[in-house]
Amino acid sequence: MVTSLFVSLVALLAPAEVGDPAPLLRRGTELYKAGVYDKAAEAFDAAWRLAPTPTTALNLAQALEGAGRPAEALDWYGRVMESEASGPRHEAALAGRRHLQGHGFLAVTCGPPGAALTAGPQRGACPTFGVYLPAGTHPLSLRADGRAPYDGTVSIPGGTRVERTLDLRLVVAAPAPPPASEPAPAVAAAVQPAPAPVEPAPEPDPAVPAWVGYTVAGVGAAALIVGGLYYAKAADDAERADGRPDSRARDTLEDDFDRHRAVGYGGLGVGGALVLAGGGLLVFGGAF
Repeated sequence: MVTSLFVSLVALLAPAEVGDPAPLLRRGTELYKAGVYDKAAEAFDAAWRLAPTPTTALNLAQALEGAGRPAEALDWYGRVMESEASGPRHEAALAGRRHLQGHGFLAVTCGPPGAALTAGPQRGACPTFGVYLPAGTHPLSLRADGRAPYDGTVSIPGGTRVERTLDLRLVVAAPAPPPASEPAPAVAAAVQPAPAPVEPAPEPDPAVPAWVGYTVAGVGAAALIVGGLYYAKAADDAERADGRPDSRARDTLEDDFDRHRAVGYGGLGVGGALVLAGGGLLVFGGAF
């Protein structure tokens, strides 16, 4: 829908006189901006009767389109295009006509109030709902708590207004059957076989398989061994460096000491953590 209004500023600003359309144009513009399209169309129609101009005709066409009256809007768009072969009003009327030729307006009156209505991709609520939809067939559904739902389709031709009335029925529970007037004769109950013994429920599988805990603990033990070897190697490097008078050889051994000690500490730390983690998985993971 074209939302702009081509209201003549000269007409709006001119002082009101007998037969002057300016007050009607001002009122129509205000109503249009407020979304009261039917009343805006009445004001523009009255202004047209006083001063039939292309601008007023275009305003009237846009108000009729907003009010969901596409057939009337198409007629007024056509009048604008006939009166002006080019220019902004002609282009606006052309755009409005093209939109309405490919769309129709669906107006639904429905109940109960607040029921959820879906028409094609559009959603709304009762008691009234109006929307432009592309020409074609669209799904139409209505939902409300405690009511039987409605599902159907609606066909929307281009440039037309389609009206539907829907009201959901209450869902009533089926009445209980009346009691028998006379008691039924007693019948010997059939002998029922003894129920089969209930088998014990299988033990639940542990949350973490036991092999995961053993694997983590095993890797930790290996890391402890490697860390211990490197730590022993670092101690040997330190002992050898103390007895070397050659500074270059001593520096080399000290570098080896630092590297071996770092690897040894890391292996001992990581190994200890993995052993603890593996034991925790075995205990708290349900393996034990």
